[in-house]
Amino acid sequence: MTHRPPHFLQDESWYFLTAHTYGTYPILKTTEHKAIWVHEFNKLIEVFQVEVSAWVLLDNHYHFLGYFENKEKLPQFMRRLHGVSSFHLNQLDRVKGRSVWYSYWDRCVRDEGDYWTKFNYIHYNPVKHRYVEKSEMWGFSSYRDVLDRNGQAWVDDVWESHPILEYDFEGGEK
Repeated sequence: MTHRPPHFLQDESWYFLTAHTYGTYPILKTTEHKAIWVHEFNKLIEVFQVEVSAWVLLDNHYHFLGYFENKEKLPQFMRRLHGVSSFHLNQLDRVKGRSVWYSYWDRCVRDEGDYWTKFNYIHYNPVKHRYVEKSEMWGFSSYRDVLDRNGQAWVDDVWESHPILEYDFEGGEK
C-alpha cells in the first residue's frame, strides 16, 4: 500500500510538517484537548532529539518546523505523535477506535528564505484562520516563546524580510 501523500525524505534537513484531524473535525476544541497534544509533542521532541523552531496547534490541524538529523526518525516521530495523542484524546472523549489524524504532509525546506517564510506562516496561522487578531494572543504556538527570547524588533524584522501573505502552504499560491 502506498502512503498518501508520498514522503521523500533526506537526512539533516528542516521540514515543514502539517497534519489535520480526520475529516478536519475540530477534535482539539478545548484547552484540555490541546494540552494533550502539546504534552506529547514536547515529550517526543526530546525523545527523538528533534529541533523545533516553530509550531502551532489549532482545533483541527497543526504545523511545525523541525530539523531531523536522521530521515528515518521523521515517520517514526509522526506515528508516535499521532498514535499516543489519539489514544489520550479518545480516552478524554470516551470514544474507542476513533480516527483522530488524517496522515501528514512534509515539505523539505529549500533554503533560508523558505525556512523563514514557513516560520512566519506557522506563527500567523491562528490569525489566518481567524482564531485571534494577533499572533501573540494565541496560546498554542511557539510565537510567545520566540517573542520573549528574541524581542519584538527581531520578530518584526523576520516578518518584514519574509512575508507570507501571498502564499498559503496549505493549498498553494493564492
